[in-house]
Amino acid sequence: MGYASLSMTLGLFAGPSVGGVLYEHAGYYALFIVAYSLIGLDVLLRLVMIQKTGRSKGKGVEQPDAIVASEASPLLEEAIQDRNNRPHTEAETHERRDCQNQPEQQDGAKWRLLRPRMLTAFWACFAQNFVVCTFDSVLPLFLARQLDWQTAAIALMFLAISLPSLAAPIVGHLSDRYGARLPAAIGFLLATPALVALRFVYRNDRKQVALLIVLFLLIGFAFGIVMTVMMAEVSHALSEPAEASNPFVHQPLAQAYGLMNMAFAVGTFLGPLWGAYMMTKFGWAQLTFSLGLFSAVSAIPVLIFSGRRARDRDGSR
Repeated sequence: MGYASLSMTLGLFAGPSVGGVLYEHAGYYALFIVAYSLIGLDVLLRLVMIQKTGRSKGKGVEQPDAIVASEASPLLEEAIQDRNNRPHTEAETHERRDCQNQPEQQDGAKWRLLRPRMLTAFWACFAQNFVVCTFDSVLPLFLARQLDWQTAAIALMFLAISLPSLAAPIVGHLSDRYGARLPAAIGFLLATPALVALRFVYRNDRKQVALLIVLFLLIGFAFGIVMTVMMAEVSHALSEPAEASNPFVHQPLAQAYGLMNMAFAVGTFLGPLWGAYMMTKFGWAQLTFSLGLFSAVSAIPVLIFSGRRARDRDGSR
């Protein structure tokens, strides 16, 4: 999950950085050339990735249990009755049992997705993306108006948020060892003072520019921790044994990751809206303070509901 988090973060913030540099040095249409080239490469890689199902077409394979309904089939009803009366294999027994228990397994899947631990993972994904994507709408305008920066310099500032994600594989290794609770809580709490301290950047001099870069590096590192551990937390929350009152074992992994992507998308949508509203009504200082407060509050459910380290979970069983 660390490598997946690395690729997602780099893609999210390398876009504004590369786009700003291209716009300033190569012009408006160069952006679309790069974008369409990446889309074409993505389609090509997807075609290479898709594999054949490998199902047998039945050529040269005898199917003794198959019943062909035609005029040449004598005593068709007796053949069907004999097939229903013969002993069932173990695979057929399990298949029938799964079909009978499918509604109950679906209820168990919904129950797993509504557990506090799973909802906390979804909330953390939303909160992380909400805070980070807030800067997509306000940071370029703030740097251009307040610090009088040009497009290329503004674009490179986004690298300060994305570069710490290079440590995502290391963070993932630590999460596998110590669980998601402590790293994710540290990430939210570490981002809180950095977000609040952004209010002290208001003019274009070397000290404040250096402070701005350091703060964004810290914010990128903190939320990189949250993103990495929470992507793995979704899988860990599903694999955790259900409570004794719940007999279901079905694991809706694809549905869980679909809800996680939805949480990311909602954060991506609401973050810029919140940033634009706060920047227009109250200004830069109040915006950064609200984000710091939101980050601190988001650490509370993580500390209460997120998973512990594997050693503690094993000892509690």
